[in-house]
Amino acid sequence: MHGQKGRHPDDLYATAHRLSIEFISANTTPAHTHSPSSTHWCLPPPGKLKLNVDGVCSTSVWKRGLGAVVRNVHGDLMGAISVPITGCFSAKITELLAIWEGLQFA
Repeated sequence: MHGQKGRHPDDLYATAHRLSIEFISANTTPAHTHSPSSTHWCLPPPGKLKLNVDGVCSTSVWKRGLGAVVRNVHGDLMGAISVPITGCFSAKITELLAIWEGLQFA
């Protein structure tokens, strides 16, 4: 505005709507930073359980998630946890926190 002719409200709405959809899409589409691993999950030895952990980061909202699963020799799920945390940590620290939570869970 400020000395210029104002835009029609329908035009302003259409622009705001388009930009909001673009913003939401940019902040909800997961960013793939690495390609899937070519290794396969292996069963634990007889009489043992296997603990797998992972940590994920969402830098757009400064949140992290930690997860762990425990499986038996048949691959059956014995238990799982998911822990949301808030903060700004490096990927290595996030992975270490996932290991810590997984070991506490196990």
